[in-house]
Amino acid sequence: MPIESVQPKRNVEEIKAGYTAAVAIIRSIISKLGTEQFSTEELAIFQTFFLTSNPSKDLIGRMKVVFQDTYDGITGNNIIVLQGKVAPNTKRLAKNNTIEFSLQTSATNRMAAHYFIHEATHLYGDTADHSYRGYVNADRTGFQDTGLKAEEAKNNADSYAAFAIAWSDLAGLSSGLNIAK
Repeated sequence: MPIESVQPKRNVEEIKAGYTAAVAIIRSIISKLGTEQFSTEELAIFQTFFLTSNPSKDLIGRMKVVFQDTYDGITGNNIIVLQGKVAPNTKRLAKNNTIEFSLQTSATNRMAAHYFIHEATHLYGDTADHSYRGYVNADRTGFQDTGLKAEEAKNNADSYAAFAIAWSDLAGLSSGLNIAK
């Protein structure tokens, strides 16, 4: 596993499970995006997290790049996970293949997978945060605040992370990856 270390050593098993889930989910998404054929349920996930039920070739192309670059980054590098107050300096972190996020002591594998994908898309997929407009709400039915535009969603780290977890649920991957709700 390319996780070189977790510092401090808490939630290590959840982070490793989150990493394993992230790899499998992203691989599945890349494969499906290549077909450009989506079910009604899949289109609903696009609507929720990318604000369109009819994904354009531009959006699908961007998603392919972000997910492929993220997949290549997390599988091709030894990664250091730093837990603490998240205030990443992306250039410093990218140089050191460091992903930084904070998990509560009661964190689940599902939360770890979400945070791992979110931060990895920053590191390897060149995504951004858009304040509370871009953070998914707790029940995953939308965003914490209003105003995120579809063009922003295309580059929003939490859109990718939430899409990936919802995709995992829909594709039946969550139970096998130990990240079920």
